[in-house]
Amino acid sequence: MAFPFVSVIGQSSQSITIQGRVLDKENGSPLVSAHVYISQTKVGTATDRNGEFSFTTKMSGEKTLVVSFLGFKTNAKLIDLDEEKTPLTFVFEMEPNQFDLDQVNVSTSNKEWLNNFGKFRRYFIGDDALAQQTSIENPWSISFETDKNDNLVATASQPLIVKNDALGYEIEIDLVNFTLYKNEDASAYTYYSSFTEMSPEKNSDINSWNTNRERAYKGSFEHFLISLYNDNLRVNDFEVVYLGSFDPFTINEFIKTTPEENITNEQGVKVYRLEDPVDVLYGDRNNNFHQRERSRITPLTEVGVFIVTEDGKLKNPKSLRLDGVWASHLIANLLPIEYYKN
Repeated sequence: MAFPFVSVIGQSSQSITIQGRVLDKENGSPLVSAHVYISQTKVGTATDRNGEFSFTTKMSGEKTLVVSFLGFKTNAKLIDLDEEKTPLTFVFEMEPNQFDLDQVNVSTSNKEWLNNFGKFRRYFIGDDALAQQTSIENPWSISFETDKNDNLVATASQPLIVKNDALGYEIEIDLVNFTLYKNEDASAYTYYSSFTEMSPEKNSDINSWNTNRERAYKGSFEHFLISLYNDNLRVNDFEVVYLGSFDPFTINEFIKTTPEENITNEQGVKVYRLEDPVDVLYGDRNNNFHQRERSRITPLTEVGVFIVTEDGKLKNPKSLRLDGVWASHLIANLLPIEYYKN
């Protein structure tokens, strides 16, 4: 189902066909019904009885093509949708997974697992109003352990099925890694995601999803990045300020001064440099100045460079740390790339 507020960004002038085969690496046999998708979107398909797949998209730029199949390691490949050669053809050889696929005994007697799952849910799904309407349908697939620094590490034996009744999406999430740091109120994780529109049970569901998606998007980190990319922060009610203040600060595009500073030649991205943490305010300036939402971004690389795509994503996700309001916007606030409002 399509909703009136949805539009596709970064579109090509023509449809691009993505095709190929998915095989078992050990014996070369085709894998039937493997899920092949472009991460963070609603675009994808399943392989046929010959392990073959084919679908089209009008998206452009670099995207991540993901193959997921139960019992095998998730396979991901960065692809360029702006290549002149079409169709784009790929062969994925899948390696068997070493996970023990026995289900975890999820019960009130498994106190340690339940305690760890509560922490995982808080730092992966979130704990805001949207998170209260978001559930993990197969929690038994998650296992927990601690690393040498006593941090909590989560792994999943199969893709997580996340149902978001507030936003109207079912999300298949291939969890690459998840770490909850013991001595910090923070987690770090990497994943691939595929979105499917939920079918409304009643007409009011559509209106509710419209409203919640709008709220989830406005003021989000993705909204900020898109606004930064398009140089319209002020128009979209964002203001970057010095740490803990209300004094304006400007995030400048990175300008290389030597050939060695060539960060990327990719089209459709912009490079910025931030040497110290700054705060980002969001909200109508006509309201109480001190009541705007405040978030914080902290550079994590030595040179402070971060790369922004036109669809509001960080090309190098580990380049920035988010605190404040944005730190609470987790999977429950997640929207597909197709959702875009300038």
